[in-house]
Amino acid sequence: RSIQTVKATVPATRDVIHRFANSSFDLIADRLLHLVGESSRRYTPAGVLKPIRFGWRGGCSREQRAEDRNTCEREPTTKCERTSMHTGHSLFALHPNSQARGSDGRNTPDSYAVSGVKKWFSVKQAAPSQPRGDAPSTPFRMLTTMTVKEVLAQLEALGDEGRRKHNAKSGAPENQFGVKLGDLRVVAKKIKLEADGARELALQLWDTGNVEAQMLATLILKPDSITAKALDTMTRFTTCAQVADWLNAYIVAHHPDKNALGEKWMKDKDRWAARAGWNLTYASVNNVAEGIDPVPLLDRIEKELAKADPVVQWTMNFTLGAIGIKFPKHRARAIKIGEKVGLYRDWPVSKGCIPPYVPVWIDAIVNKKT
Repeated sequence: RSIQTVKATVPATRDVIHRFANSSFDLIADRLLHLVGESSRRYTPAGVLKPIRFGWRGGCSREQRAEDRNTCEREPTTKCERTSMHTGHSLFALHPNSQARGSDGRNTPDSYAVSGVKKWFSVKQAAPSQPRGDAPSTPFRMLTTMTVKEVLAQLEALGDEGRRKHNAKSGAPENQFGVKLGDLRVVAKKIKLEADGARELALQLWDTGNVEAQMLATLILKPDSITAKALDTMTRFTTCAQVADWLNAYIVAHHPDKNALGEKWMKDKDRWAARAGWNLTYASVNNVAEGIDPVPLLDRIEKELAKADPVVQWTMNFTLGAIGIKFPKHRARAIKIGEKVGLYRDWPVSKGCIPPYVPVWIDAIVNKKT
């Protein structure tokens, strides 16, 4: 009966996938479930095989989820190869009263009619350790099983030669694909992982040293899922300024130990650690200001800014500008330091934009506020 079900379903399934290739996944799922449901009812005894709904983006109602938990068994992952989409349920599940099991009460390979159409669907079979009627009541989360190799292949496919040249001019190393920032965010949204999985994948991506892989890691990693030591290591193995800015904005700025790390990095000779430390200092001056003594900072900036590494100069210069804006009493000194050093004096900007040259920057922001 399972073979008959498959023979009746596969041609229609192929037709649906081709006809609705550009449609939403929900529409394709509905069409396929309708076809397979009709075939299973035609060739399979009632109560043995039951089609269940896809839990796409939590689309099942509370009643539907309750019914599914009581009458079927969930599969960890189902992947439609033609659409490369993932769902939280299997396409088919045996009814709890079905006798098509092994001697240990588990499913046998032939117990899933859907396994016969693996040309179109790849289903990972579950091995439950409890009776079907006692299926977990917790809704399944959608998880991906993408490996680092698969992610890198996807990033490489999105590479753009123009973007690659632009990145190289900005200081990016050879280990890059030239993926546009918007495309990186799209890839990150496709990767749905729990905290542990996201952390492991992110750290593996970071270790590749690839620019886009490291930037993607900052998008999928949760700041509170890694230790301060691990974050310190990541910071020191940053590949370029763009990666550093994303790491500092998305991870460092929200890490529970950012203050302790900032104090450590402000004394560090490593250029990426120092950049991160000055970035946190700039954020403190710009967002808090109260309780901060700007004099020691100005003394240090006046002494070190001109000779600092270009990587560090950027965030140190931002701190100087923030002090001049937030502390009127020290504004004249901040402007004087900026004029003396002359950093970014000839920085090209588009019409209407403010250059990072401190004297011009401070004057533009202060006048705008007044």
